[in-house]
Amino acid sequence: MRIESIVSRRPNCACDHDSRPTVCRLYPLLPVYDIDGHLLGTDSFGVYEELEALDRLTPACQLSSLPFRELEKFLLIAHEIGRIPSFLYYIMAYRLTKLHVFSRLKEALTGSGESAFALFEKMFIRGRLINHEYLKLQLRSLANQFAERYKDQFRLERE
Repeated sequence: MRIESIVSRRPNCACDHDSRPTVCRLYPLLPVYDIDGHLLGTDSFGVYEELEALDRLTPACQLSSLPFRELEKFLLIAHEIGRIPSFLYYIMAYRLTKLHVFSRLKEALTGSGESAFALFEKMFIRGRLINHEYLKLQLRSLANQFAERYKDQFRLERE
């Protein structure tokens, strides 16, 4: 599977719409799977967009859906992720972590009067963005489900 990325110092979107790399063409969507690798749907991929939504800001990147002509690429990449147990675990672990972080951030935002961006940064710097013990248990439970389902096909590097 070929993966492309882009580095940019431009404000807002990093690339020109017509010449963006594959990752940017698929960008707003995070595939959501079951443990068998079946694609169930999609979620928002980025952290920045979640912060914008919490602050009710207009998204800096105006790409909000996958262009139809890019659907085949998305499905090919999603299929590859879904068929390799470690890839599947990592994408599910990313989503689990993202949901955990934003659940904690939403809770902290209630009545704080701060912007989501400022609070995210403050919680990150102070080490309060993640409840490490709770998230570790969730990730370990997910890894155990994968180990049970995939046996020798699933292996994670240990701490």
